[in-house]
Amino acid sequence: MKLEASFIKMKFRNSFSQATAISTSSLESQAVVEFAIILPILLILLLGLVNVGLLVNAQVILTQAAWEGARVGATLDQAGGEGDAEILSAIESAAQGLPAPVNVQVEIVPDEAVRRAMSWPAPRGDPLRVTLEYPLRMSL
Repeated sequence: MKLEASFIKMKFRNSFSQATAISTSSLESQAVVEFAIILPILLILLLGLVNVGLLVNAQVILTQAAWEGARVGATLDQAGGEGDAEILSAIESAAQGLPAPVNVQVEIVPDEAVRRAMSWPAPRGDPLRVTLEYPLRMSL
């Protein structure tokens, strides 16, 4: 009788270890399938974050370049022949961090001819607006 009881016990242990092996393999397969479903979503989110970072970087550089152009325009010596060329030079040097700084479109209001027509102290204290546009391609 003891022999039969130990035989049944051995058989039970073998079937239990096989069931455990099948269960572990099934769990690994499930994890691979879940990873394959989630991976594209994670990659799209990562790419979106990189694009937002590039957009914010371009915004900061353009803001700084417009500020530099307005600062130079406010301190121009028009009697010495300074004009829009100095403003554009300041904007170009401040926009060097952009991938293609030559694509920056600049609008200066009032333009140089209007500023030169003003009487001597008038350009100082009058508003000067420097507007920059930069086409930025977002890749997703």
